Amino acid sequence: MPVPVLPAILAVLLVQVVSLHLIGRDAGCGCGGDFLWQRVPDPAHNSQHFADPYSLLHFGFGVAVFSVLALMRPLWRRRDLTLLVVISSAVWEVMENLPVIINAFGYQPGDPLAYDGDSILNSLGDTAFALMGAFLAAFAPLWVAVLSILAVELWTSFTIGDGYLIGLLRAVGLV
Repeated sequence: MPVPVLPAILAVLLVQVVSLHLIGRDAGCGCGGDFLWQRVPDPAHNSQHFADPYSLLHFGFGVAVFSVLALMRPLWRRRDLTLLVVISSAVWEVMENLPVIINAFGYQPGDPLAYDGDSILNSLGDTAFALMGAFLAAFAPLWVAVLSILAVELWTSFTIGDGYLIGLLRAVGLV
């Protein structure tokens, strides 16, 4: 018997929130002003608001994970693939907030993109954007999914000087 997808997603989100709380992440920005959207990279605010310039990368993550899973398992239901996107995002959100992973990004002191970990609010926002990416991938042709990932990479690379490729190069010490 299939697991009802909405309760399963809510359970995953609860585990994500509790895990982030246990590793010491703050609930939100605590910086006043607009807690929903951070428009420009700022070390004091990076990954503290519900959405920020990095949210599109999480959207692309949702598109990519759903698309790859759909290619690997073409007979699986969209709802099951979507649940796996949410699980994947939640796991990443907890992992990326571990000190060892934060340190692996290799930001230098004073770097305008310096990453100090997500707030719980931002982490939930990141998972929401991954879920939106999964919805796009679930109903759009594969070429639209691929183009959306390329667009996200180009936009983030040129507007904030960061993205999948730049982050990977930074993590392995080439940038």
